[in-house]
Amino acid sequence: MSEKDLAKRNKAKELLESIPKVESHYCRATSDRLYVEPCYKKFADLFKAYTRFCRDSNVDPLTRLVLLKMFRNMNMSIYHPNKDQCDICTEHTVGNLDDESYQKHIGMKRSCSARKADR
Repeated sequence: MSEKDLAKRNKAKELLESIPKVESHYCRATSDRLYVEPCYKKFADLFKAYTRFCRDSNVDPLTRLVLLKMFRNMNMSIYHPNKDQCDICTEHTVGNLDDESYQKHIGMKRSCSARKADR
């Protein structure tokens, strides 16, 4: 791999690592995939951001297919499962809910889960 190709891959990895990610909420037990926060609705949006990032850094971008392979190898996904997060957890993730209210919500969630397990 040439030095130029290595620079391209490093720049792509830098961007992919910097993207805010969340783990699956309800599917946590069956999936270790990380989901990109909803700032990108589809991979095309992410690729546009990547090409802008490369242009600003004076690095030639990788092809869309190579970036997609890197994205998948990092076990990342744009898609959020339909049953992923409740509204309160989503608000906290985005930063629209304070920690105190979120901790109260988590406590209620654990209490309900414990009661359900005792049945």
